[in-house]
Amino acid sequence: MGGSGQCLISNGTGTPPSWQACPAGSGGAATDLECTGCVSDAELASPKAAATHTHAGGDITSAVSAATSATTASALAANPTDCGAGQYATTIAANGNLTCAQVAYGQVSGTPTIPADLSAEPIVTTAASSVLSNERVLPTCSGTDKLTFNGTAISCAADQTGAGGSGPTLLRVSADVANSTVNFANVTGLTMAVDAGTYHFDCALTLTSAATTTAPQLSINGPTASAIDYSITQATSATAVHNSAQTAYDTVVNPATGPAAVLLPAQLRGSVVFTASGTFAVRLRSEVAASAATVKRGSTCRVFQ
Repeated sequence: MGGSGQCLISNGTGTPPSWQACPAGSGGAATDLECTGCVSDAELASPKAAATHTHAGGDITSAVSAATSATTASALAANPTDCGAGQYATTIAANGNLTCAQVAYGQVSGTPTIPADLSAEPIVTTAASSVLSNERVLPTCSGTDKLTFNGTAISCAADQTGAGGSGPTLLRVSADVANSTVNFANVTGLTMAVDAGTYHFDCALTLTSAATTTAPQLSINGPTASAIDYSITQATSATAVHNSAQTAYDTVVNPATGPAAVLLPAQLRGSVVFTASGTFAVRLRSEVAASAATVKRGSTCRVFQ
């Protein structure tokens, strides 16, 4: 131990440190160990290439290795949590784990707009569907039954009134039809199948006869009916007309005079309420046996409900 005012000083030449007079300004306080050539605090704080500082007496030896930066990790410590199929990552944690979410339809660009869900709406269809919950399935009707809707359900029901109507059916005579007997017969071309219900008809006919003393007589026929009402307007000459109203099948009010070879018009119109299905027909007979009455080609009838 040195005396008062001495400091342990190394001259850095390889000789051991010795007690010597303290440098000027030190105040003679032996509080610091001075070392020439030793590693300083600044050097330790800023690593540099390897250096060794050794004192000959073996008292102090220091070695500083060259600074090396940490290398990038080749793998995480554990396999991180991944996203499932159809999901995407919204955030990633420091350990690599992903926070995932389902892709929303609105996030996808270039896609059509999805229409409103109609599966619970009252939709009319021909067959039940597993994707509909309130469909109205059309039934299969038979015979003369018609589809009906009561505000809740669609069903089949018999049509006795012809309600709702239909477009007209046009009947036409394509070749002259003559009758030389006093018995009514169908006029070819002026017949049609009908169902139970109300039918209306309007016929425009052209007539001839074998002589002016032979009058063509017109009527109608069809299936059973609850009401029959029709009228006949028939020209008997260029200036005279015969009118009649009839309420039965195969009946007639005799015009008494025929057109002979001159073409004369006749109009037959009315309605029938059929109670069964069958064939509706315009009928013709002659006033005189063996004397022909003829409905000419081009005569027509419109029949509608």
